[in-house]
Amino acid sequence: MAATQALKEIIETGVAPSDLTQLVVSVPPPYLRMIDHGVVAGDRSSHLTSVSYQMALAAFAPDALFDVQQAPERVCGEIGAFMAKVTVKADDDLLRHYPKSWPARLEIATPREKHEKLVIHVPGDPQRPFDEREVAAKFRRTTAPLIGERPADDLLRLSLAALDGEQDVPQALLAQVERATGAALASKNPI
Repeated sequence: MAATQALKEIIETGVAPSDLTQLVVSVPPPYLRMIDHGVVAGDRSSHLTSVSYQMALAAFAPDALFDVQQAPERVCGEIGAFMAKVTVKADDDLLRHYPKSWPARLEIATPREKHEKLVIHVPGDPQRPFDEREVAAKFRRTTAPLIGERPADDLLRLSLAALDGEQDVPQALLAQVERATGAALASKNPI
């Protein structure tokens, strides 16, 4: 989400998440309702699409952003309090970037200052592509918690080899995906 990326970039300048008193996210009108909602206990899609929840994770639990199973039964006090500070509004000016990109403008306030950040492209978009190291890091962050470090590394190695066109790799990759899926299902960690 562009709004989450904007918040990360503002935090990287030294603004402490605990100092934020108000956050206003502006997005093109067509996707306002997609992201402007709370979360429902145990409902994965509401957690993944709620901009206020995702921004709270970015502020206080950034590693949780990579949890593909996010669907907690309850939101902790710090996350819930942060979510309450987020307001989302439609901005017709951002339509000039949409639908080619899904931009967001974030305006934040602290007791001492205000910041504004416009993000049109997020890391991983063609305009801000990942290099192989960044792809590998994201792959490991999302798969290792589900299937383990070694199987994740095996899947990554085979996937990169398949992209390089190595001949015998597709069958080995498929077999590794089947093993990883079976292990995830057996441990009640659905992929």
